[in-house]
Amino acid sequence: MNTGLFFVAALVVSAPALKDPPRNARDIVGEWVVESVTIRGEERPSSNLDYIFTKDGKWIIHRDGKEMPSANRVYNCDPKAFPPTLELTASTKGGTAGARAGIYKLDGDTLMMCVAAAGKARPEKFESTADNGQTIYVLKRKTK
Repeated sequence: MNTGLFFVAALVVSAPALKDPPRNARDIVGEWVVESVTIRGEERPSSNLDYIFTKDGKWIIHRDGKEMPSANRVYNCDPKAFPPTLELTASTKGGTAGARAGIYKLDGDTLMMCVAAAGKARPEKFESTADNGQTIYVLKRKTK
């Protein structure tokens, strides 16, 4: 019996260590460079914007390397929805809060988000027109 316990212990000790769990394919946590912005159907300059989505549900915007002021920015995602959904909420120092409902898709290191204007219905597809007032962001994961 002692030989059997020794054999099991040897197997456990010599077994390869478990690897980190695979990244969720829809994981938006990280730093992103805004490549393009389309507002109401018109492409606009990205204006040197970077977005950071943190593990604790905060999102931060940097323009030209400087953090854009906001009293509180939070986000929520549902990667299991189809298409995956997100909510971006921000409040200013004056206390005004705006929640923007959106959808997103992640393709490798490219993140595309389509968000409605504050208080409007969540987009159903990735489309920005003058009539629907939605904004599409295309972002690339920032490499270290």
